[in-house]
Amino acid sequence: MGFSLSGSTITQSGTDNDLSGLAAISAIDTIQNGNITAYFVGDRKIEFFGTCTIDPRSERLVYGANSLQNSVDIKSGATLAVGKIITENGGSYETRGTAIEIPSISLATCCSDGALTVRNGGTLSIFGATILVNACIFWSAGCTINTKNAVITTNVARNWRIRTSSTSGVIDGLTLIGQIELDQFRVHPSFSGFNPIGSRTATQTVSTASGGQDQPYFLRDFDSTSTQNDLSIWRGADLRAINVKKVGDILYSLDGDTTGSLQVFKEFKLRVSDANGIAIPDTKYYIKDTDNGNRFSAPIRSGIDLNMLNDRVYESTTDENGDFPLSTILTISGHRNGTDFRSASNDSSSIFNIALASYRHNLSTNQASLTGGGVLDLSLVMIDDNLISESESAIVAAYTTLSNTLQAYDFFKKLLVDNYSGEQQTIVTRVGSQLDCRGYDVIVSDTQASGFDGSTVVINK
Repeated sequence: MGFSLSGSTITQSGTDNDLSGLAAISAIDTIQNGNITAYFVGDRKIEFFGTCTIDPRSERLVYGANSLQNSVDIKSGATLAVGKIITENGGSYETRGTAIEIPSISLATCCSDGALTVRNGGTLSIFGATILVNACIFWSAGCTINTKNAVITTNVARNWRIRTSSTSGVIDGLTLIGQIELDQFRVHPSFSGFNPIGSRTATQTVSTASGGQDQPYFLRDFDSTSTQNDLSIWRGADLRAINVKKVGDILYSLDGDTTGSLQVFKEFKLRVSDANGIAIPDTKYYIKDTDNGNRFSAPIRSGIDLNMLNDRVYESTTDENGDFPLSTILTISGHRNGTDFRSASNDSSSIFNIALASYRHNLSTNQASLTGGGVLDLSLVMIDDNLISESESAIVAAYTTLSNTLQAYDFFKKLLVDNYSGEQQTIVTRVGSQLDCRGYDVIVSDTQASGFDGSTVVINK
């Protein structure tokens, strides 16, 4: 337990719940500034072999102007927790403040060890805290990275990178401030709340295909104010961004062999009620995306093709509370052939037409912008269909003959709703006691079942 110094290397072992063990090393200067104890380790490095926690509310680890490579070196089996998650009074929050400062600008390498290195088998967790580093960061294959509203920042204008090969851990909020990018991003089990501010490129994704197979990369609640590219997609990577927070166009490039793809999805929930706020069960929605002339079919990488030519149709039905289940819709797709906005608006506003059908209500089509972070909650109102004479659709379903125009209208309205595919008007309409078949062919029969085939209305009397 504790810290020891040999040459320019400080070794941590055992369990340290804070940095106070550094004070026992005479070469380490400490300065008290209010509630914060700053530990100045100078141009030395710390190798972590055990478990250590840094609480930014009370302490800070500060390096010298000519820091060594691997200034923070988390070895296999070691865990460094930068910040804490505090649970109290029935809630939880992360500790905020700067926990580590590495001011060096001499460590420019991005493809090997960096100023902050997590080795295979090591774990770095950043909970609410800020790490200032003017150098590159290296997260090795086999290490675990966890974040909760973490911040990594730089104050030197240089193309710093977080070179990561990590595919383990939970990223739930990671903000990068300044010219630092997430490089070589890999398939990750949970990656959300990524927000690069001011970097040249927010993240570079690289295919991890093996034997011609590849897994998609998922980014949730992605935001960016990058100056050049939000996303750099390398060598066949299949990147899927869900609930993008960024307003406006996503800037992306296809590097390496110019293959790979970007797909942007939006999750939404929809509730339907009448003018009095009463939920409407058994309502159907129908969304068909729009072909704006930019559809494509092209290889992501050798042996793997991406076919985005076909329309996508989204359908669902409300439950007894008037709620549709969580829905996910593809809003944008991109490849070397260009960007395909699949919305009616044909731009990054992603405005889609949502068609609704309910037996007791008028058909309606509503427009919604399917953008923004998190799950979008939509509430839509439907107006009563005053031409309905029998309010119980189950009774209408049992009709074997249609003896009057009231029954005929109800029957064909139910038929439309049962087979709804986005129609904007009913099959027939009614004016008083007169049935209007909208110019379709009409057959009145006592042998054929009532029905509609798209061109002919059959009425069994």
